[in-house]
Amino acid sequence: MFGASNSVTSRLNEFSPGIYIQKCICHLLHLCASPACKALPRTCEDLARDIYNYFKSSCKRVSQFKQFQDFWNISPHKILIPAQTRWLLLSMVVNRIVEQWPALKLFFSSHWIEDKLKASENIFHALLDHSVLNYYKFLQWILPKFVNLNKLFQSDKPVIWLVFSKMSVTYTDVLYSYMRRCNNPLSVDPNNSSYFLPLNQMYLGIDVMNMLQTLEVAKNHVMVQDILEHCRRFLIISIKEIRA
Repeated sequence: MFGASNSVTSRLNEFSPGIYIQKCICHLLHLCASPACKALPRTCEDLARDIYNYFKSSCKRVSQFKQFQDFWNISPHKILIPAQTRWLLLSMVVNRIVEQWPALKLFFSSHWIEDKLKASENIFHALLDHSVLNYYKFLQWILPKFVNLNKLFQSDKPVIWLVFSKMSVTYTDVLYSYMRRCNNPLSVDPNNSSYFLPLNQMYLGIDVMNMLQTLEVAKNHVMVQDILEHCRRFLIISIKEIRA
């Protein structure tokens, strides 16, 4: 499509020299999702896929799970299939799992031994892992920034004149969550550690900050350090992908 030779772009340039070709902004933003999410531990993605696969072909399991949803007074929503390359779908998956977290945790606490399945055991232990829930809360905070941008550019109305300003706002918002403020944020290398905020001064959303201050999480300094470093890496990669 956009190759240097024998592509749609090269042929358009051949017939209309000087033409400016703009790639799809929404598609480019979507493509930021995959490399950024790979900065987080694989357990996060595995959990979403394992939960979906566990329920997708079993009406019995879905019916049993509904009892736990009723117990927690949680809406009986289905678990969504993960899609790492789409911000919007990824955001919906994350929100759904966080919404169902208490019911899922209780369900698998009583089923993982009974099932005698490795997947059930992995799900159970992941749901008990405070770091995994922190990563999901982080995703709940960061993903809407890109989702809202995508929704704007999918508007039926002309919004080309908003592209630079809206992208700049999102870019600086994400950048300043882990970097100190500067005169020209668009010119700063996202990897320039001299601008990095101390890990404990980064802002990763109110839910993450509150969870990191709870006694059971705060006492595990290694886990807190690991969470902060992974989240910062996610932010750096997402910024670099936007700039690309």
